[in-house]
Order: sequence, then C-alpha cells, then structure tokens
Amino acid sequence: MAITMLAMIIGIMGGALSMAYQTSEKGEKKISALEKKKIVFSLIESQIQSAFVSRYNDQGETKDRFTGAKDKMTFASNYSVWRGTRGNCLVKYYIESDSRRKCVFRIEEQVLGTDIIQKTSIETDYDSIRFEYFLENATEEGKWIDQWPADGKGMPQKLKIHFSEGRNDRVLTARVFAQTTSSAVRVISNPVVTK
Repeated sequence: MAITMLAMIIGIMGGALSMAYQTSEKGEKKISALEKKKIVFSLIESQIQSAFVSRYNDQGETKDRFTGAKDKMTFASNYSVWRGTRGNCLVKYYIESDSRRKCVFRIEEQVLGTDIIQKTSIETDYDSIRFEYFLENATEEGKWIDQWPADGKGMPQKLKIHFSEGRNDRVLTARVFAQTTSSAVRVISNPVVTK
C-alpha cells in the first residue's frame, strides 16, 4: 500500500514538473520571438528616420531615389544595418512569401557610389506585411496611399508598415526626418550614379 501511494505521488509530481517545464519553454520561445521583433522594428525605424532626400542622374534625367509600393520600398539612408551610422547607403525593403505562406522581410543595402551590396532576410510569422505612405497636398487634406507617385514628390514625411497576423494588425509608424529645403536637396543630391 505504501509503495502504491509513493508511486502515485511520484507520478503526480513528475506530471507537474513536466507541465512546468513545457510552460517555461513556451514562455522562453515567446519572449525570444518578441525580442527579435522589437530589434527588427527598432532597426527599421532607425533606418527610415535617417532617410534623406537623394537624387541621381539616369541618362540625363534626374530621378528621386525614393520609391514606394505596397510590397517594396527604396530610399537613401545614413543608417546601415551592418555599419551603423558610417556612410550613406541605398536601402531596399521588399516582402516575399516562404513555403509556409508567411512573410519574409528582405533588406538589401548598397553603399552609395560603390558596388558593395549586403543582403539579409528576416523570416516572420506574419501573414502579410505592407507599406503605406502619407501624401500631403497643398490643395487637399493628406491621405495614406500604398503606391508613392513617381512624379518628383520627393519623400513622404511619414510612413506605415503593417504587420498582420490573423486578425491582429501591428503598425509601425515612422517619421522621416529628411531635410527637404531646396538648398539641402542641392547639397545632398549631387548626382551619384549607382547600379
């Protein structure tokens, strides 16, 4: 009888310890995933806030480096994921799907004036990621759009990145602190042709 009772107590304690371990492991995984998202959001926000107005010469035609669509964005920034604040780079963000039908956030950087390109991919558990841009107009109220016009509008003063997972939509809103005065544009946008 004592042996049976002891076996039952050991069985109950073993089950409780196993459940506690599984709960702890799930908690650690969740914390790790949240920390990873926080780091990614911080890097992206720093890079966007360090964006600047830049133009280049394409066969005699002056074009803005900033382009934006729903699933991709290109801009010049003085903040690099790899080098921090050393040097200016052309940044490309684009979104693709993986085999699980989850979004992969791809980052590509090219040091301006060189052929040096670095790339990284961030696998996420998000079902969709999309970009939106705030378009201000002198004649009408500003509005959010998902395709930035290519007709010399320069850069948006703010933009949103929507990270959607099921019904949850997490939005990163970042202000662009670019100088937009004509003298600043002249200084920053000396033609530097990159591929």
